[in-house]
Amino acid sequence: MDFLEIVLLTVIFLFPFLDIALEKYKLKTKIQEYWKLSIMLWLVTAFLIYAFSIDTLSVSSPNIIPDSIMVMGLALLICCALATYTLYSATSINNNDEIKAQIRSMFAKNNDSYDELLPTNRKEYFTFVGLVSMSAGVCEELIFRWYLLHFLEAYSNWIIACVISSVIFGFWHLYLGWMHVIKSAVVGFLLSLAYIYFDSILVVIVVHALMDIHAGTIAFVVKKPTSRVLIES
Repeated sequence: MDFLEIVLLTVIFLFPFLDIALEKYKLKTKIQEYWKLSIMLWLVTAFLIYAFSIDTLSVSSPNIIPDSIMVMGLALLICCALATYTLYSATSINNNDEIKAQIRSMFAKNNDSYDELLPTNRKEYFTFVGLVSMSAGVCEELIFRWYLLHFLEAYSNWIIACVISSVIFGFWHLYLGWMHVIKSAVVGFLLSLAYIYFDSILVVIVVHALMDIHAGTIAFVVKKPTSRVLIES
């Protein structure tokens, strides 16, 4: 194993602890936090890409799109369904004050770092969608579904590789709380299965980004200031 690969693996394993340390030093605005989070993801990903470009990693390049037209069609159908579901959910919630109140109450009960991360106004929303969701989709899928899964698979089998890479993926969200570690590990496992089935890094990148966009969109619809609040203030 090359020295750079050992360094990369060390960074991947220690990254959650860096996240926890940086949580104590929050920036002034949520948008600045979005930039901090995205830059951290891209630094690790840039190192990954650099190490791969000079042929120091023990994995091959990922397949970009599915080889089968039928599988590609299914992937497009799933992505369209996720996008449609996000639009439908946002519209339905926006037109129902009772559901809005219920979701706001749920956010208030959780009272965790994930709630603090979600957008509450238009500027935060577009930054979240364009920066955080895209960065998480690209960076985390390259790190976990492409690199780490294949690295672990070389020393075990695909099931063990999926489980271990997903658990580590879950721990990357430790700064959001233990409940999100579990949720993220489950999502990571499902994305690993999707990556293996579709044999396409692009598919899981898009699906991951759409899932984050859905979460950000629902939070924005629920938390954004209403016209009445704006007028009164």
